[in-house]
Amino acid sequence: MKNKIGWVDGKDNIAVVRYNSNGEIVPIPGDAIANNLKIKGSLYVLSPIEGSLYVEGAEIGISLYANGAKIGDSLYANGAKIGDSLYANGAKIGESLNVRNAEIGGALYAKNAKIGGLLDAENAKIGEWLDARNAEIGESLDARDAKIGEWLDAEGVKTISLNVRNAEIGGALYAKNAKIGGLLDAKNAKIGGLLDAENAKIGELLDIEYAKIGESLNLRNAEIGELATLKSTTRFEGIDLRGAKIEEFEGKLPEIEVSQYKIDEDIKVPESLIEQLPKYEEVYKQALRI
Repeated sequence: MKNKIGWVDGKDNIAVVRYNSNGEIVPIPGDAIANNLKIKGSLYVLSPIEGSLYVEGAEIGISLYANGAKIGDSLYANGAKIGDSLYANGAKIGESLNVRNAEIGGALYAKNAKIGGLLDAENAKIGEWLDARNAEIGESLDARDAKIGEWLDAEGVKTISLNVRNAEIGGALYAKNAKIGGLLDAKNAKIGGLLDAENAKIGELLDIEYAKIGESLNLRNAEIGELATLKSTTRFEGIDLRGAKIEEFEGKLPEIEVSQYKIDEDIKVPESLIEQLPKYEEVYKQALRI
């Protein structure tokens, strides 16, 4: 199979690969195009790709394996149907990883990936979870309107924005230790578990207008430019503000009991937020054990 781009084995698996005359794997100089591909097995990315990998509209019975892949431009899997999972852990993608409108039966893995532009999962359907822990994404992790069966994990991610507007996430949204230069947009999102932004740095805005959060909102030690609830329709079971530093607050908190929020002596939040916390002075004294 030397000098061929791609091989097929007896189990209907395909590899994106190019060999030189010595049988060594070498880069593919342009794009690798497999749009509308239909296979029962898996697709493996073995060669570095100097251009883009196109698998838009493809139907892949098992998984797409791109762990550690090197793609100069983008991986396009918009509208693809993948029976199990898409693996891009540790991948280096110059521009974007695109799974817009894709259907992924298992999970989308992009742990420790380095993506120059977008991780675009807008309107994607992901049966299990989206794992982008410690990924470096130059522009945005965009999962607006996505349906994710279990959780979205962006712990330690570095990006400009994290967008889950209108998304439905069955479990938690993890953004612990994330560094988000601009916006975390969870407007109108449905999050079955907690929204965990402990120790996160959000440069501009955390927007949870109309959001429904099944468990708590964890902002412990977070640094946030502005927290916006804007409407009283935001719902969550409690809020942890210990050590939180919030420069601005706009909106109205849902009604919570004294037992549903946590503060300490390191809290630095606007007065407009403090005045919505029931029995704040009493709780603050208890925190300081006065």
